[in-house]
Formats: sequence, C-alpha cells, structure tokens
Amino acid sequence: MYQADDNLLALLKRQISHYQKLNKLLEAERKNLIKLDLDNLQKITKVKESTIQDIRLLVEPIAAKIKDLAQKQGLETDPIPTLAQLAGTFSEPMSGRLRKSAQDLARIKTDVFRHNQDNHNYIKDALGLIENSLGILTGTKLAEAQRYLPTGQQAVTRPVGSIKLNREI
Repeated sequence: MYQADDNLLALLKRQISHYQKLNKLLEAERKNLIKLDLDNLQKITKVKESTIQDIRLLVEPIAAKIKDLAQKQGLETDPIPTLAQLAGTFSEPMSGRLRKSAQDLARIKTDVFRHNQDNHNYIKDALGLIENSLGILTGTKLAEAQRYLPTGQQAVTRPVGSIKLNREI
C-alpha cells in the first residue's frame, strides 16, 4: 500500500467530517428558522460558511490524490476516475476502505442536499406568506416579481386587485 493511499483516506475522512458538521448545522438552522431566532441564525450562518470553505479547500487535494493513485494503478486520469473505479484496482483491505469512504461521502452529501433543500423551501414559503400578508394588510399590490417554475419556465400569474379586510371580522 502506498503512502498516498493513507493520505487519500485521511482526506476523505476529513471531508466526510466536514459534511457531517454541515449537516448538523443545517438541522440547527431549520430549528432556528422555525423559532425565528435571528441571533442564532446569524451565528450558524458564519459557522456554515466556514465549514463550506473547509469542504471546498479539500476538493483539490482529494482530486490530486485520486489522479496520482489512478496513474499509479494504470487508470486514465482524464476524466478523474470515481472512488469506486479506483477501488476496483486495489486488493483488500484498501478496496473496501475506498468503497466505504465513497458510500459514506455520497450518503452524507445526499443528507446535506436534502436538509439544505428543506431549509430553502421553508424560507421560500415563509417569505411568500409574509409577502401575501403585507399585501392584504396594506391593501396594495406588491410589485410583480418574475416567478419561475422548477423547470425554468416562467409561471403564469393572473393580476389580482387589492383585497380589503372587513372590519367586522
């Protein structure tokens, strides 16, 4: 086993650790969004940005290690092989370690994506409710924003006049 093998596994372990931290931050962010705790949200945002930067800083060294190992194992380096492809060129226990790291990284990245999407949807829905409430309370129509569907097409919106509240309600 090469020293680069251990280095790659150590880098992947750090990357997984950063994603796990980001996942926990996104869970905390969701809880604080629900509570509307702006002070904690600001703190979480700063730590989240730092964690994302840590993840980005590891991408290049991981790619370099994968390229180095791929070249030593006789694989093409352009495009960079996946961890599963690289693992297929090794015997056990290195093959199993690389596959496990790849699975762990894929799983945690999926969790992070899901939490981030949930938080995005929560914020989007909350802002829509606030926008509608302001329109009702002020009796004015807020500026029409261009709305788009997830497919990228512009949503069809019908112009609606202002709504007056009945004071007897």
